[in-house]
Amino acid sequence: LNHDFHQNLKFELAEIVKTTNANAYQRFLDTYEKMFLEVTLNHFKGNQIKTSENLGINRNTLKKKLIQHQISYEKKNNR
Repeated sequence: LNHDFHQNLKFELAEIVKTTNANAYQRFLDTYEKMFLEVTLNHFKGNQIKTSENLGINRNTLKKKLIQHQISYEKKNNR
């Protein structure tokens, strides 16, 4: 990852800390976990097994997180 990305991420994280009275970590997760799950799931064309393996989490944990973040997870054909 490049330097600009790191600087932008640090800025965003500092904003979360500054603007959150409590539960800053949960706000971080709510903000970025959904985006990361969507990108990873899209990369693996909706394949939950490959996605969970890449993330290093159990497939059932992935399913719970997809439901929690209201992410649709329809598997796409490779055609």
